Amino acid sequence: CSYPVNGKFTKTQREVYEAVLEAKDTINSLVKPGVSWVEMHEKTEEILAKNLIEMGLLKGDLKEVVASGIPAVFMPHGLGHNLGLETHDIGGYPKGSTRATRPGLRSLRNVRTLKEGMVLTNEPGCYFIESE
Repeated sequence: CSYPVNGKFTKTQREVYEAVLEAKDTINSLVKPGVSWVEMHEKTEEILAKNLIEMGLLKGDLKEVVASGIPAVFMPHGLGHNLGLETHDIGGYPKGSTRATRPGLRSLRNVRTLKEGMVLTNEPGCYFIESE
């Protein structure tokens, strides 16, 4: 979770915080056995894109923005990772699975359909990197 150093969000900081919180809470409500972790990542990208469009930081149709891969610019990592004996436990890529090449999805540490007893982190994020 992120907090402003001075203790008070600007309007834009609050909107970004709320977008990430919406993504986290939505995924928490959807996760259950039988759900695809890839689909949870894609849902997160959709939620972030929707909010960035509403904030005026992105322009365009939501489906087109998501399909373009732009959300991966703002969340350049996977949604989360397995937890087990190690912090970043292995096992997210079962035998025979392949890593996606699409930005965002290629950073996933888990491409499995969720099963009872699995433990994963839910870590959406929205980053703004200054360019020169």
